[in-house]
Amino acid sequence: MSYTPLLYEGVLDLITRKDSEVTVKEVHAAGLNVCSRCSEKKSQLGVYVGNVNELTIYTGMSPAERTVLVVHEATHVIQDWSDKLMSHFHAEADAYLAAGIVALGMGADVFKQTNRYGGLLETAAGIASRGNGTADNKTWTESYNDLVNVISQDPIYKAKKGVRFVPNEPKRAKGPEAVEWQKTLDKLKSAKKP
Repeated sequence: MSYTPLLYEGVLDLITRKDSEVTVKEVHAAGLNVCSRCSEKKSQLGVYVGNVNELTIYTGMSPAERTVLVVHEATHVIQDWSDKLMSHFHAEADAYLAAGIVALGMGADVFKQTNRYGGLLETAAGIASRGNGTADNKTWTESYNDLVNVISQDPIYKAKKGVRFVPNEPKRAKGPEAVEWQKTLDKLKSAKKP
């Protein structure tokens, strides 16, 4: 799957339209978003739940962290609304990559502050940001697969082995949500024409 600025504009449209298709909530979780099974107390800063089209962001982040998180979660919105069935680990890798590319563009300090996967994410995001994230680029495929592998070992995601992203969602399989998504993208494409 590829991710384009148009798709992120589509997510913005879904969030901001009068009859909002995707709801965004900010929640003060009082520490309940901290992973209790992790050796390091890692926090889940946000989550997108596809079957209710709700993006939740937890309070307490800097503006830079919030921006990177929104890109990560918006990537999950794109995956959901595009009806892309993929492993949970690949969905997370794509979301971390998209957020990593944005963080790289915001500067080394922001990237370091928001980078959960160290050099693996830095390598993959660097390759993708230069437009070289293609199937025929062996360095890219290896770095992407390494990122997927490290995500599969992360205590937050480890239990998702064998799980598809947004499984059993009743709106999938080219249902009404997919039709609405295509209308949104077509509207945005036509608005861009001179």
